[in-house]
Amino acid sequence: MFIPITGYDNYSINEDGVVMRRSSNGRCSFVKATLDSNRRYKIVTLWKGSRRKTFMLHNLVAENFGIPVDVVKRHLYEGYSINNSTAKENVKSWVRDRLYKCCKDQDTFHDEILYLKKILSILD
Repeated sequence: MFIPITGYDNYSINEDGVVMRRSSNGRCSFVKATLDSNRRYKIVTLWKGSRRKTFMLHNLVAENFGIPVDVVKRHLYEGYSINNSTAKENVKSWVRDRLYKCCKDQDTFHDEILYLKKILSILD
């Protein structure tokens, strides 16, 4: 979902850091992000009138979506999801599956089952 960038009426951004520019004739184009001088973070240049300003892409996303900068950096540069509920659900699913297998196996120690139940209660 694209939302307008604060202070730049003809630009929009989404959570993945894609910046879109709407020209005066109604056409849309994407703004290419480049790497900063340290080749570590992505930057974009936005124009307002005849003036340009360069922004760190993660700061634009964080500011416009109200997400902490550290979360956005992890999402943009390391591939983590902004919404971490899917990761939590994946872990819970794995723990449930492991618990089921342990309960079926006669050779499983009772402590392991108790430990898995404790982890599941913490995740819920």
